[in-house]
Amino acid sequence: FSAETAMALSEVLYLLADRLHPIVYNRALHELRRRTIEPHITDVYTYRSNWSVVCACGVGFAIMYHGTREEFEKAKDSLVQSANDFLDSYTDDGCCLEGPTYWAYGFSHFVFLAAMLREYTEGEIDLFKSEKVKNIALYPQRTSLEEDFVIPFGDASHRYKFEYCVMNFLNHEYEEFVLPAPDMMPLHEYSDKRDRFGRFVRDFFWTEDVLPSKEGANTVAEKAH
Repeated sequence: FSAETAMALSEVLYLLADRLHPIVYNRALHELRRRTIEPHITDVYTYRSNWSVVCACGVGFAIMYHGTREEFEKAKDSLVQSANDFLDSYTDDGCCLEGPTYWAYGFSHFVFLAAMLREYTEGEIDLFKSEKVKNIALYPQRTSLEEDFVIPFGDASHRYKFEYCVMNFLNHEYEEFVLPAPDMMPLHEYSDKRDRFGRFVRDFFWTEDVLPSKEGANTVAEKAH
């Protein structure tokens, strides 16, 4: 949760730098460097679970938004390793053994980090090219039954509505991705009551001007250009 806080603060400082009081901005930046950037330049939490990529996402965002290029070069191998450790917790066919709700939490942070790495490195690091990542992206459509009922594993819920920002991004990324019906991707309500900022802000930046019709939402979407 410290990493998630770091991600939120990093983006708030980046987006609102000219609107925040200097005392607030400088204190937040100081804490980002003290608590996140400097301790984790070469050592990001790694383990084969969701936490690996969640922590790497927060650390990576802090470094890419507010660190130096030299600091990023020191950190990038560790960030990619943490992302790969997360992927190792999935089987090659893309199955999340903990169920769709855990997929939504962990893979959304993978998407955030991978998209940021690709943009920051101008395509040099592109984790979306992996066949396994594509299979993981297709997991929701392979585990959805009807309405918001999904196949549960472990202690995951039987019902889940997927975040539109992630669904929309994956719809653009993979031709095989099937976009859920609009009422299965709520923009105004969250199953995650902690209101994580990464998902919230991307509902604005990654949302289409026109949502797909319910009738056409269950066909394989054409890749957007």
